[in-house]
Amino acid sequence: QVTTTSLHNDEFWYHYGITFVDSTQSLTLYVDGVPVGSVVAEPLLATSAYVIGRQAPGIDDGYFFGLLDEIRVWNYARTSLEMSATKNQVLAGSETGMIAYWKLNEGDGLLATDAVGASTGDLVSTPLWVDDIPLNEVFTNSFDPESRQVTLDPSNTSVDRVDFLDISQIPISGF
Repeated sequence: QVTTTSLHNDEFWYHYGITFVDSTQSLTLYVDGVPVGSVVAEPLLATSAYVIGRQAPGIDDGYFFGLLDEIRVWNYARTSLEMSATKNQVLAGSETGMIAYWKLNEGDGLLATDAVGASTGDLVSTPLWVDDIPLNEVFTNSFDPESRQVTLDPSNTSVDRVDFLDISQIPISGF
């Protein structure tokens, strides 16, 4: 069990990473790419099932209370720099070393699809699916045209609830 005394604001999303280095048997916890705790631990067996959001299989307490998104498993201990570089990105699932990746985009139901294709997850209890996600993920029911022509004039700079003067919303290019 890795613990930390770091305080976190429950109103924000954080990226948690855990690495295991076999040669030193060191299990390290990272928050937003920064190591915050480490212990010596026994390696997991290759046949061990993933248990996410609960202390261990067969234990009826120790459940995680909060929101989860983008759960990834790699076959090597990623560096702090590697974690920081991809913590706010949706990945493809074909990255070198990635062996499991649950984007948690389903929106309903009791299955979590593995983007790598190896381990579809069973969700227990009654998961609450929310739209408050930290990444700009694309869902299967979205519409994303390659381009659209819009004519603006000084008296009307907003089309379909997009304010074209607010550069924080979307990138704008034109000729």
